[in-house]
Amino acid sequence: GGLLLPKQFWDHDEFGCRGGVEFGFLSTTTRREVAIQYGARKDDLRPTVFEIELGQVDRGASVSFLSQYPCEDEILIPPLSNMEVYGDPRMELCAGDEIIVVPLRVSVNQKSLTMDQIVSRRRTLHLAMTETLRAETMAELAELCRAEEEARRSKGCGPSGRLLGESQSDAASIVEEFDALIREQREKGDGWYNNDEQYKTAVEDSVVRKRLSILKYRMIREKSEQARALTLVVGGDGPWSCAPAAAHAAEGLNRVRRTPVRDFANEGVLHRLRSGFEDFAWEDVVERKLSRVEVPTAMDYDQAKLAWELMKKSGSGAIREVVVGGVVVTRPFGDTLELHASRPPLGSPGAAALAPLLEVHGGLTRLNLCGNAVQDEGLKHLCRGLRAAHGVRRIELQSNGITQRGARPLADAVSLLSPSLEVLLLGDNELGDQGVCDLAPALASCTSLQQLDLASNGVSDEGCRALADHLGGATSLQHLNLSGNPHMGPAGALAAASATAGLAGLKTFHLKGSLEFHARTSREIRALVPGGCSVFGVGEGVLVAEELGRSSRARVMMRRSQDEEDYNSLPSPQTGWGVPEMATLRGFSSESLNLKWGREEGEKPNMRESLRRTLSAGAL
Repeated sequence: GGLLLPKQFWDHDEFGCRGGVEFGFLSTTTRREVAIQYGARKDDLRPTVFEIELGQVDRGASVSFLSQYPCEDEILIPPLSNMEVYGDPRMELCAGDEIIVVPLRVSVNQKSLTMDQIVSRRRTLHLAMTETLRAETMAELAELCRAEEEARRSKGCGPSGRLLGESQSDAASIVEEFDALIREQREKGDGWYNNDEQYKTAVEDSVVRKRLSILKYRMIREKSEQARALTLVVGGDGPWSCAPAAAHAAEGLNRVRRTPVRDFANEGVLHRLRSGFEDFAWEDVVERKLSRVEVPTAMDYDQAKLAWELMKKSGSGAIREVVVGGVVVTRPFGDTLELHASRPPLGSPGAAALAPLLEVHGGLTRLNLCGNAVQDEGLKHLCRGLRAAHGVRRIELQSNGITQRGARPLADAVSLLSPSLEVLLLGDNELGDQGVCDLAPALASCTSLQQLDLASNGVSDEGCRALADHLGGATSLQHLNLSGNPHMGPAGALAAASATAGLAGLKTFHLKGSLEFHARTSREIRALVPGGCSVFGVGEGVLVAEELGRSSRARVMMRRSQDEEDYNSLPSPQTGWGVPEMATLRGFSSESLNLKWGREEGEKPNMRESLRRTLSAGAL
């Protein structure tokens, strides 16, 4: 009483409706006299009474058993209920007074949450989301099972109930792990979910679980296919038996099945399962616990590749040293990989474990494995990595026992690296003519090659001719070393020299130790090479040569030391020291410089002093 209804209760809106929404609880009663009592006349305003029609669903709750006045028969209607006027208000006479009766129809708000529901809202929403993710995971696993069966049929294998049952069993076990997660989450109370950090953890676990479940299923099926393929191969007890590999594959499959789905979130566990190799610190590398890591040589190429990938991705900044085959590799992900004459040498197993780094690295520009006994087997693995190592400019593989068997894989790698390769040093190996023949075609595309060292490789005229046929493509070549090949004759030397005629930038051409050429052959060789090129080892009794690399300098010093020892071992004559009658310097013929060494009794000759005296005397 004493209040006026808003105009919305009297005037129709654009939809022809009247009424409004009560934001609070609406207190009503089933007794008319009680309602009129609360709506008594005030200030000459007629009291207003709502005559509310309730339905089977839209109804309030009796609170008489809680009320201080149970005789009032109070019915409480929840907040946010809509009150719609469905008839015209009317005047009625009650107890000698006029009242306004407004007929209403109430639409009770069924969406309002109770306090308990509000407190448990996070938990309810999260469990519903997890159930949805579980259903989606089941659907995807079922689709993968069907796709696998269709793939087998498309290959003509026909339906296989055993394989289908196996894949369905794997899918069911993964779904069971999802169910265990849901049970674990249901056991947590509302308060646990209302903590922000804990709620974030629960959401991440559920969302990631779907991806990890699919990942585990795919890995199980992949390992299962590998194990099945190996068991189909005829085995035996001989050296070519596949039984050990099949047993290893079966153990790897069981290991994947035993690993919980949640562990697949760890990159280290994932790499360990993919590789099937246990004796490597996969998890420690991911967690950046190690500054020194050992790559076992027992790994095959693919396993070692996974190890190098993980080290690059997770710990390239933290890892300072990597031990491969007993050799310490410092800064393995720097632009230079240098293991020059390591002790102990890297060897073939170490080279096989190191080779995947060349593929994984991504920024390698120089590879120096001089004097590491890599041999053909190790070179094969290195070349596999080099084929993917775009941008390598220097390859130094001197003194590694490489024979013609290693030349072909090396040629394949050189062909792919030809746009960037500038230096190729292969001295002190055993390539032979066949090895040079296999390698030579790859050199034709190396337009950036500046240094080529094939010294001491047992190359004869045949190898020189093969090299000459393709050397013209190396238009940037500046240094060519064919020294230390005693089987090379004048024909091979002339063929190689003729091939250099078109190499305008060639600076040095080394032939020392290949053969004692006649003066005529020497002149022909010098006439064929470009004008600015220095030829060493052709018709020279005294050789003062700049060498191409560290290993080349070492060879020169060793030869000089051997020459000095041989000279000192000569018997001392009574009247004078036996010395070469003539010594030829580059640029002068033997007739233009005649050095006679004299001495006092018992005095050892001094070549430098004799040369100084000769020059002072004006002999030149």
